[in-house]
Amino acid sequence: MTPYRSRRLFIVLAAAALMAATTGCRTCHKARRMHTSAQFSSERVLHLIVVPKELPDGRAPTQQLADLLEEVAQRAGGYTTIEKVTGGWLPPGETEVVQERNDLLLVEGPPDLAAFLMQRLREDFQQRCPFVVSLPIRRIAVPEPTIAE
Repeated sequence: MTPYRSRRLFIVLAAAALMAATTGCRTCHKARRMHTSAQFSSERVLHLIVVPKELPDGRAPTQQLADLLEEVAQRAGGYTTIEKVTGGWLPPGETEVVQERNDLLLVEGPPDLAAFLMQRLREDFQQRCPFVVSLPIRRIAVPEPTIAE
């Protein structure tokens, strides 16, 4: 397996693990109860970002998405998009889960990219509680299958 394929496989596996571990795509109500922050070293980080398919007023964020992807490519060297994911979240003070269609953006980049992504989701996509998760990347090993002789 080439290093590129190993890296891409890791990103997809990390995203799948994160999606399985979370109960919804947005955790605004938890963010209000508990504020957590982490300090990262100069290592690279895997950022998982939920990008809405439509703005609060119902319009598609076509230009906003194009601008975001261009800037992410410039800052991090590239990205992976997993399209058409659905997530649910429980808005504060409400009893019904709101389901939304989103895209999932995976970016391997510097730790400070998370703050940029949060700001862009708030300003350009009008998200009250943007969902950005950053996981430090350590050494990984993806074993190649062996064939019994």
